[in-house]
Amino acid sequence: MLNARMRIGAAWRDARILDLSSRGLSIQASEKLRDGSYVEIRRGRHVIIARVMWTNDRRCGLYTQDLLPTDALIAEPDTSVGAPFRPNHERHANRAPE
Repeated sequence: MLNARMRIGAAWRDARILDLSSRGLSIQASEKLRDGSYVEIRRGRHVIIARVMWTNDRRCGLYTQDLLPTDALIAEPDTSVGAPFRPNHERHANRAPE
C-alpha cells in the first residue's frame, strides 16, 4: 500500500494506492467516488489523471490514458511518514500535495 494525495474538484484528500498496473490502479479513498468521475492522484513528484471505472464503498478502480511508471511510483519516498491514512478525517482535506 502506498500513501498518496487525491484531488476531487478543488479539494485534496488522503488516499492509499492498493494495487498498481501499467494502465490503472485501485485505491482506498477518504470518501466515496462516483463512477465516471475524474481524479488527480499525486505521489511525490508523480501526477496521475484517471477515471473512476468502479467503486465499492471507499475503494475504487481507476483507469489512466497514459502508461504509469509503476516502478518509479513504488520507489518514490513516502513524504507522509508520520501522517497516517485518515479515510474519515477532514483535518488535512484541503492541504496541497507534498
